Amino acid sequence: MTPVSEPGEMDSQAQTLASFDWQWSNLPAGDFMPGDPWFDANASRLLAEELCGIAPEWFDGRTALDAGCGQGRWTRALLELGAHVTAVDYSEAGLERTRQLCADWPALETERVNLLELPAHLAARRFDLVYSFGVLHHTGDTYRALDNIASLVGDRGALVLYLYGASSWSEEEKQKHERLRRELAPLDFAEKIDELRRRFPHEDPHQLFDLLSPVINDRVEFETVAGRLRAAGFERIDRTIESGEVFLRAVRPGFPDRSLREPVLARSEFWRESERRWLVRKGSAFEHALRTALAGSTRRRVPDVIQTVLGATVAQERVLDASLPPDRIVPEEVGGPMTTVEYANPRDEKALVNVALWLGASLGACRFPDEALRELAGRVSPGGTLIVELVEAPFPGARRTWLDRVRDAGATVPAKLARLLERHRDWCTGEGLSALGGSVLLNPLGTAAAQDVLGQWAASVEVLPARPGTTLLIARARL
Repeated sequence: MTPVSEPGEMDSQAQTLASFDWQWSNLPAGDFMPGDPWFDANASRLLAEELCGIAPEWFDGRTALDAGCGQGRWTRALLELGAHVTAVDYSEAGLERTRQLCADWPALETERVNLLELPAHLAARRFDLVYSFGVLHHTGDTYRALDNIASLVGDRGALVLYLYGASSWSEEEKQKHERLRRELAPLDFAEKIDELRRRFPHEDPHQLFDLLSPVINDRVEFETVAGRLRAAGFERIDRTIESGEVFLRAVRPGFPDRSLREPVLARSEFWRESERRWLVRKGSAFEHALRTALAGSTRRRVPDVIQTVLGATVAQERVLDASLPPDRIVPEEVGGPMTTVEYANPRDEKALVNVALWLGASLGACRFPDEALRELAGRVSPGGTLIVELVEAPFPGARRTWLDRVRDAGATVPAKLARLLERHRDWCTGEGLSALGGSVLLNPLGTAAAQDVLGQWAASVEVLPARPGTTLLIARARL
């Protein structure tokens, strides 16, 4: 399929199919995609134990249909489990990537198929497992596609699905995403991803495009799908993962009970990792908004003890200062020349530095301070130094006055912080965050927890008092 330059001119189904074809050709990388180290290491285990709820040994030698394989991420997982896999998709680009990804497994067939119009030879086949992840709700007729693939499950087989859930978004969220789709609709696919990257620089472009480019995105209720499958002869139908989305396993009466596993539901490692990554990205966007709002703020005075440590550490060095803008250092304060690496986000530049800093006790502004600390340590060269100002708990003395609240009513959190720090010039950014939201915004990371995070990375760790309520952790990387 060749994507056209004006998606808005196509009908809904053609636009959605072309969108995915363009995506597999031009945007293959992303969270939970091939090349994601966590996903590559865990995909086959999670598919068997969590998404399917079936003993891993059951798959060996079984026939499986990956209905809507995309670029083959789950196809590969099924092959790793020992299944003989038929992978179908309407996208030639996706099928080609699937063949490349799974080139080491001879037990693979691929075919271009529209799930709404099964070819006769495929409709005549029966599989031990039919697996479809995030596909049917994009077809334009979810239940017709469901009926078609359900008919391919053998008498002793299982059907495993992931579908968008009707209750996973609020009405406000649905309207917001529909407005975004309409705004993006006139753009061609390349322009669309450029615009998404511009608007949402901290989001995963692959997942954003998947969500906002296809115009067909149906949402279903679990019970509606389950009722339809019961009528089609499936005996046991379970949610496998507890979520607003629909993760479902349905088995025929002949499926061996001994091979079934109890659904993991809320214990799903896959879903926890999905939510964790979502929160990390939201936290990163929040941190970016803080940095933007604080760019012109009055700089804080660096306490004497910190100046002393820095003066002995940063002269003549290449320094990454990750502190929020009011707490950043300047060479004049530390008594020696240095090269400062401009900070945007640790993910944006991976070159190593001699010294990395995060002052102002605001590490928790990213909402995942342990991850921020780990990323910052990853930027330090062997034998280099990491200096971080930490707080054990929200600052007890940092409080907004009644006048602060009146003046800042209606402002965004980043704007409120900028205004607070202009009025309370003795506060560091951590104190400002603490005053605004306590541990909701500041999320403290104490010294002991920070040492645990650094683990084997640090050759030595020194801890000094910094300002009232904070400590300075000075860690040196192993050679």
